[in-house]
Amino acid sequence: MKKNIKVILLTLVFLTITPSACVPASTSVSPTLTPVPPVNSPVLTATAVTSTVIDGGDTPDESAIPEDVNDGVAERLDFLYAPQGFTTVLGWLQASTLSKTQQGEPALVIIDYMRLIEKKDDGSEHIVYSEDYDVDQPYLQNGGLFIRSPRWFATDDSTPIYNSEIKDGFLILDVSATPDNILHWWTDRVYCDPHARYFLEVSVKIEGKVGFQLGSDYWVDMESQNNGWDENCQGVNNCEAWFSDWYGDTNGQFVLIRGPLH
Repeated sequence: MKKNIKVILLTLVFLTITPSACVPASTSVSPTLTPVPPVNSPVLTATAVTSTVIDGGDTPDESAIPEDVNDGVAERLDFLYAPQGFTTVLGWLQASTLSKTQQGEPALVIIDYMRLIEKKDDGSEHIVYSEDYDVDQPYLQNGGLFIRSPRWFATDDSTPIYNSEIKDGFLILDVSATPDNILHWWTDRVYCDPHARYFLEVSVKIEGKVGFQLGSDYWVDMESQNNGWDENCQGVNNCEAWFSDWYGDTNGQFVLIRGPLH
């Protein structure tokens, strides 16, 4: 169960990280190879601090953009509302080292919680999906390690994110262990209102040379599989709604990222 941490307004937590024996940063995972075993989680000590809220659409931090990302270097809003024929929505998150060749440098993402939120035209907001990481897992189930060479997401093939762990109410991702991969994961799909907008809210701590981004996709239904991409969302099962700026090191504290709101 999650440790007893109270969050009041924007009062979150920050963590002192004492690394334990982890997979060396030089170890990498390719979707074509056998994954490395799960990393041992850092020792987490919670201390309350006051966090800031970061809204999507602010001036992007160019230092947080991975050097080889081929699309999505700054917030882009493609479809604020579900296109006709698309009945479900999900949120997604991804992280990668700033360079696919970096070795031995910290690159850590720790998430306290994430929410997929529906925003009606009258301004009211409703949480439609929530993940608090209350159930320990040896690695993250709803996602994968995708290739970044010869280009990002060159194929749909992936392997499990073995350099992740859910423990004591936190999702911990040692991004440094897989510099040649993108860690990409997502929420469950939920039915969407065609007259509402959807955004993500994430309480996250980012450490070291790593970029972190969030986004959202619409799907035609609850079960359909990926069958390609079309910029106008014609003849395909999923449609990219939006993606955020990239976010980097948060100076030792959790921040609350909400995007997009612009």
